[in-house]
Amino acid sequence: PNRMSQKSQTLSVPRGNRALVRLGVRRERVDSDVGLALHDLPAGVHASPALLPSDRFWIPMIVEATADAPQQGSLAGVTATGQIDGDELTGGFEQIVDLVAESADRLFTGVRVDRLPVAVTAPVPFSIEMIEPTIPLPRDGSLMVRIDVNREPGFSEPIRVEFPFLPPWVVGESFVVIPADRDHVWYQLEARPEAAIRDWPFVAVARVDTLTATGDTTALNGREVASQLVGLSVQDAPMSGAMDVIAAEQGTVLEVVCRFQRSGELPESMQVELEGLPNRIVATAATIGQAESEVKFSLELADDA
Repeated sequence: PNRMSQKSQTLSVPRGNRALVRLGVRRERVDSDVGLALHDLPAGVHASPALLPSDRFWIPMIVEATADAPQQGSLAGVTATGQIDGDELTGGFEQIVDLVAESADRLFTGVRVDRLPVAVTAPVPFSIEMIEPTIPLPRDGSLMVRIDVNREPGFSEPIRVEFPFLPPWVVGESFVVIPADRDHVWYQLEARPEAAIRDWPFVAVARVDTLTATGDTTALNGREVASQLVGLSVQDAPMSGAMDVIAAEQGTVLEVVCRFQRSGELPESMQVELEGLPNRIVATAATIGQAESEVKFSLELADDA
């Protein structure tokens, strides 16, 4: 992701932990899905194969090292498999490593490699787990996802969690911090109405938050671990609503009606709120059942609204 740098040119997998692999596919006259697989990995390291959809350049892959994996490295191979007119074809791995930059964002000298260096490194005193969502992310809606951190005894530093791969038209904060005195954090995803209805892989990466750490974290600076891959399903919202244009005078109370349409399964009871109201205008929340088709709000406007 950072040009003219060595970031992500190699892969370090802490013992007993996971790491994220960022692999992109360059297609020429190929519009099929592409399967990605790593081979010749160090002992004790394994990676699950991934399937890259035809309309995506990259998806996350996870490489995991066992707790007893020896600290050693290898030059791993990458195989990409696709199809043209029903015939299977195979592609390899190629990476241009920038060594010396020139002016105007040009490359003075570099090296072209056909292997990915992968190394098993010393363990880190924490790992993260993402709790897989049991319900879909609705278009034009939001979903809270929980991330747990597992700290080894004696390690109590804050953890910065980032989300490097969000599906198109799905947005969220670039990172969240798990404080030193907590073992989990909630992350909110929001899907725009343009989000495609499909299943996506979702992953988080974590490292020590050096900005708020209180201890000496020099040995952990730059060391990153990943969660497991979980499934994120984007679906149509099970419920949508519409309101008429609202106009009211200062110092009055207005009844506002919102009418609903259903397209999926709903809980027995739901709380409905009006958000984004102007200053000095309030509306109490309402509760509706799964069979109701409208909700009424009482909108109170102050004299100086």
